[in-house]
Amino acid sequence: GSDPVTAILARLGRDRRGSVGVETTLTLPVLIVLIFGIIQVSNLLWAQASLSNAVGQAARYATIYPSPSDSQIEAYARSSQLGIDAERVHDVSVDRGTASGRNYVEISMSYSAPTTLIFFEGPDVTLTHQRRAYTH
Repeated sequence: GSDPVTAILARLGRDRRGSVGVETTLTLPVLIVLIFGIIQVSNLLWAQASLSNAVGQAARYATIYPSPSDSQIEAYARSSQLGIDAERVHDVSVDRGTASGRNYVEISMSYSAPTTLIFFEGPDVTLTHQRRAYTH
C-alpha cells in the first residue's frame, strides 16, 4: 500500500546526481554580475585617481614663477590626465582669488565616466575634482 507518486518523489529527493549543475546554473549569473560590477567600480576609481592627478599637476604648475595664464593651466590640466577618454573631460576651470591676504588659484575639472554592466549601458557618472594652490 504505498502511494507510487510519494515513492517517486522520495526517490528523487534522495538522488544527488545533477545537483552540482543546478547549483552552478543558479550561482554563476550572480557571480558574473558581481565580477563585472567590481570591474566597473575599479574603472570609476581609476578615473577619479586620474582626475585627481591631473588637477594636482595643474595646481603645482600654477605655482611656478612667472605665473602661467589661466589657459596655460587649463591646457596643462587636460594634458595631465592618464588613462581616461579626453573627450569626456569637461568643465575645466581656473579661478583666481584671495583668501586671508594670500592669492590662490583654484582648479576644477569634471569627467563623465561611462557605466556599463556586461551588455547594458547605464547612465554616465560625473566625477569632479578641485584643488586650490596658493601663489606668490
